[in-house]
Amino acid sequence: MCMLQERDQKLCAESKNKRLPSHYFNSFFISKLLENGQYDYAKVRRWSKKFDVFTLDRVFMPINLNNTHWVMSVVYVQKKEVHYYDSMSGSGKRYLEAILRWLTDEAREKKQFTLDPSEWKLIDREKGVPQQHNGYDCGVFSIVCADYLTDYLPLVYEQSEMSEQRLKIAAAIKRGHLMY
Repeated sequence: MCMLQERDQKLCAESKNKRLPSHYFNSFFISKLLENGQYDYAKVRRWSKKFDVFTLDRVFMPINLNNTHWVMSVVYVQKKEVHYYDSMSGSGKRYLEAILRWLTDEAREKKQFTLDPSEWKLIDREKGVPQQHNGYDCGVFSIVCADYLTDYLPLVYEQSEMSEQRLKIAAAIKRGHLMY
């Protein structure tokens, strides 16, 4: 996620401010927000102190479900939508509602305005999300999902590509940056 953040900053700079920036949280954000199954804004209040959520294009949030499955959630800030991308078609209603509550708290705490939740769409079980056919590629699917969405690409990858995607991810980690 850090490398996607760096690439996004580079693309924004190269676009001469025609591309709105995005933010990429690490996997601990949602874990802290919903620690012990309870929503707690105070635990993540400072996580956005260096940026204004409401000026961003998107906010990417990887989610680890009970240490058994990875999914990706993305807030499309300007569209007022929160999407849940699951390569096993699970429901993310609980997470979508928590993210919307976080946005409401962000607006109140940092912008002093009342966000109207009824203006926001929560998209659970996103259509067209590539599906995994095994029990161990969810993390790769989530990373690839974020990578494609960063570039506004359609989600047109599949299970047979995951070995190659793993190698691409490993090479980027070893290099310390994404090629592109």
